[in-house]
Amino acid sequence: MMPIEVQTANEHVSTQDLQLEDVYAGIHLLLEKKDWHRHEGSAEAIKKELDGVLANGTWDYSEVIPREDLMKRKEPFNIGRLMTILSVKHWESPSLRKLKR
Repeated sequence: MMPIEVQTANEHVSTQDLQLEDVYAGIHLLLEKKDWHRHEGSAEAIKKELDGVLANGTWDYSEVIPREDLMKRKEPFNIGRLMTILSVKHWESPSLRKLKR
């Protein structure tokens, strides 16, 4: 979450007055799946994120059943698909860069 500073409608902030440390930004470079293997630690970053999602209960594999089994049911159901994305966090700052899923 980015910090918020409340300003009145009459206030104007000049970009000349801003210091680099006052600018809160985290630019991510989205990587194409075909290029993941070129980045050291990509598999570990994905595994770490997946483990965290499973540990905090966001995703629960115990309730997942094959699509074929769902299609046989005569009741309404929801189908979800996960899409893994991988990016380089803090792309604008080489000293802070890290892979993030």
